[in-house]
Amino acid sequence: MIHMAPPGIFGAPPIDEVGLGYDPEFAREQLATAGYPNCDGFPQVSFLGFSGQSILDWIEFVRGQWEENLGCSADLFRLEQLSFVELLEATDGAVPDEDAPHLWTFGWGPDYPDENNWVGDIL
Repeated sequence: MIHMAPPGIFGAPPIDEVGLGYDPEFAREQLATAGYPNCDGFPQVSFLGFSGQSILDWIEFVRGQWEENLGCSADLFRLEQLSFVELLEATDGAVPDEDAPHLWTFGWGPDYPDENNWVGDIL
């Protein structure tokens, strides 16, 4: 993700002016620099999503991208679906860091078409 607001939202920077963009080669280089070439030695990652087939499809897509573009085994990613309430409890900040999930999904759409609603209101 290059920035929070999608292109075309009032006040959002143009898509090609900030961030790194999509660059799997750069990501592989950074992974190797961090000591995990081809994900060798990379720790297992917990990935939580709320229940539903569309969310499961999305988190499986993300896992597939790590596998396809970075060479990570799909076994590195433990996928789990919870009810929305359970997901909120698992990510509310009261959970000790060692027990908290590494990645999780939430859904949201803008309330009004302005950069402030994406960046100011969310962050």
